[in-house]
Amino acid sequence: MRGRHGATLLACAVAALGVALVLSATVSPDGGEPAHSFVRIVGQPLPQGVAAIGHDTAITDNLLHRSHFWRLSGDTQALHAFAARLGMARSDDDARFLCATAFEVLPVAAFTPEDTGPDGGMRLLAGYEGEGGRDPWLCIAPGGREAVYWHED
Repeated sequence: MRGRHGATLLACAVAALGVALVLSATVSPDGGEPAHSFVRIVGQPLPQGVAAIGHDTAITDNLLHRSHFWRLSGDTQALHAFAARLGMARSDDDARFLCATAFEVLPVAAFTPEDTGPDGGMRLLAGYEGEGGRDPWLCIAPGGREAVYWHED
């Protein structure tokens, strides 16, 4: 009888942990301004001409890492300059597939289903990849006025 009770207790604890992880990944960590959360999490302010107009989180690879997504707005030159300032390199081909996830989590107005190709990749104005253990991505939507920045913890 004791073994069965222990197994039930363990199953309940694992289920509670799973629910807590899912909930923590779907609630905005700050509940405040996206620009403030960007500075706190990424460690750099947004440049002049680029505004954060949305922030969300999701678990995108496994239960140990949380991805942060910011919807950015600005003119095309400012968004490209932002990528350069962060030391990101142009990576349009890879970004076509990864940015589909970013736009699902935090949609931008300039993206429509017609921008997704038959291979699952999407049409972008530009895609940028950062360097490091957990690469950040910048996905500039068609039209060049909106983007999603993807950062993983």
